[in-house]
Amino acid sequence: MANEIQTNAVEVQQAVDVALQEQKKKKKKKKLIIFGVILAVIIIIAAASSSGGSSNENSVDPIQNSTSDTTEDQGNQAIEAGNVLTTKNLKVTYISCNSDFKKYNEFLPPNSGNKIVRAEFNIENISSTDQYVSGFECYADNKKCDAYFGTDDATLSFDSISSGRATTLILYYEVPKNAKEIEIEFEDNIWSNEKTKFIIK
Repeated sequence: MANEIQTNAVEVQQAVDVALQEQKKKKKKKKLIIFGVILAVIIIIAAASSSGGSSNENSVDPIQNSTSDTTEDQGNQAIEAGNVLTTKNLKVTYISCNSDFKKYNEFLPPNSGNKIVRAEFNIENISSTDQYVSGFECYADNKKCDAYFGTDDATLSFDSISSGRATTLILYYEVPKNAKEIEIEFEDNIWSNEKTKFIIK
């Protein structure tokens, strides 16, 4: 009788163990499903944000009644002074440019055969989060040019702007005097490497 009770107790214990193992398997499977769903949602959000700032959503408008032309060049916009570029996060107003700037520090002249060019922008953060402004580079006849800082108002082309705020960006570059085409490239979408060209000359 005692052996029979012990046998029954063992069988009951085994049944309980099997039931517990089945329950654990179900919980583990449920956790894996939840994890998979969360991962899928993260991937979808990342894909949407990376494609959300495409050039198709960018717009170019005159500051007021400017008659400056805007052209397309290999899928990248080319903008002249007097126009406003609106991207997903920023409103970039191309205020003015000077292709032969003379009021630089006389003790810091450009190298022989070079000159200084100037471009002024107003950049407004139209997004709901802080935005870092960077990615401005100058090219003269398709050759990269160095930034010039021999003035009082030169600013770095890397800054953080709070939501709803704006900043003035004044850029100087040293370029060859005989350069026929001078442009400042702005990378307005780091995910797709899409760039906007601001024409200086």
